[in-house]
Amino acid sequence: MINIDFTIETVCGEPGPNLYWYGNKNDFFKLACMLYLLGENDGYKICLPCKVDEHPSEIFLISKCNGKILNKVMPSKKLIIELDSEIWRDILLKIYLLSMTSGREYIDLDEYQDIQEDANFIIDSSF
Repeated sequence: MINIDFTIETVCGEPGPNLYWYGNKNDFFKLACMLYLLGENDGYKICLPCKVDEHPSEIFLISKCNGKILNKVMPSKKLIIELDSEIWRDILLKIYLLSMTSGREYIDLDEYQDIQEDANFIIDSSF
């Protein structure tokens, strides 16, 4: 299973805060299959376990028309990613590519305007 951590620590040379998804190629293939519907339909929601500053928590992955939250930490320490299905397709493509080769991607959505992010977003299939 993919590991998802939110930390204020430096990850892969990036100063915190960081949202870090890591695992092996097979983990990323399973993740791409699990998240497929986020890129197909707005109104879809998935909840996954994660850690926030080493404490168990949850991350909510939501496809929403005109969604522009790449990552946000709620006061409850739960995480949210709420993006339009078109943006999810871009992220899913990166996840799928990491299922075929060990590597790392820094998810930035500079090509989209008004994206809200509380942290760097790094995905890594080299474990």
